[in-house]
Amino acid sequence: MEPGCYTALITPFNQAGELDKEGLEQLINFQIENNITGILATGTTGESPTFKWKEHDDVIARVAQIAKDKCARIAGTGSNNTDEALKALVNASKEKVDAVLMVDPYYNGPSSLEIMVRVGMEEETVEESSKWQLSKLSINWVQQQLVSQTLASLTEDVS
Repeated sequence: MEPGCYTALITPFNQAGELDKEGLEQLINFQIENNITGILATGTTGESPTFKWKEHDDVIARVAQIAKDKCARIAGTGSNNTDEALKALVNASKEKVDAVLMVDPYYNGPSSLEIMVRVGMEEETVEESSKWQLSKLSINWVQQQLVSQTLASLTEDVS
């Protein structure tokens, strides 16, 4: 990723509690006009845990479309449900975002070794669904970090 300033974008809602698409567009354009390096859509700052999945996908699509070729577009794909997080990853890949933010499923998260296995399994699904591909370098780095952390915790347990 390019060094610079990235905004974890909030998500505006109207009085009826629905996604404010006009307000979202204004926020995206404001970031672009002020030379932001990148925009993170649907992170926890953007209310992602309370979204309906259609809203989640709509926000990512809108950011991907409006900010294309203007700044980096990052899609938050985290969930407390591993299957939903992986579906979000596939949906984000269809929008051809520049990167995704993946977090361990919160509250009932699997171990780092389980995440590594699942990401490896899903890589083919993402590649088949879109021209956008997960960076093998990024996956390898994540896998190395997870294995290192897991091995460190295992040695602590044995000591």
